[in-house]
Amino acid sequence: GRGRGGVARLGGLSISVPLGVRRRAAEIAKAEAAAAVAAAEHDTARANSRREWLARSAALRRSHEVWLALAAAEAHQRRAADLTRHAFELGELSLAESLIVRRVALQARVAEREAALAAWHALAIDAAYRATVGGEISAP
Repeated sequence: GRGRGGVARLGGLSISVPLGVRRRAAEIAKAEAAAAVAAAEHDTARANSRREWLARSAALRRSHEVWLALAAAEAHQRRAADLTRHAFELGELSLAESLIVRRVALQARVAEREAALAAWHALAIDAAYRATVGGEISAP
């Protein structure tokens, strides 16, 4: 006999062969669900990446501001140390007072150098991060 829609007749006997319509529909639904999950994961990853980039940019700005503030303080302390050294040389200040001011100036210099290092480190991390994401993230 002739088959129609997966059903064949042989004499008085009817044979039904499923065409897999239900299975294909289930596979399509499964693929669509997987695509939706992948899209949601992509959106989440992109949002996390942007949030991390914004945090790194803020840290970069803060480290640069700290460096500038400490550089100004270091310059002030260096000037004070020079003046106290000159005052000591003229006999207007004791050696102990001159050395205390010099020590404070040196501590300010160490703090400024550490802040400079932190700022350069933050800048390097930011540059590496920008290179990694390939310019996908727009500036805030």
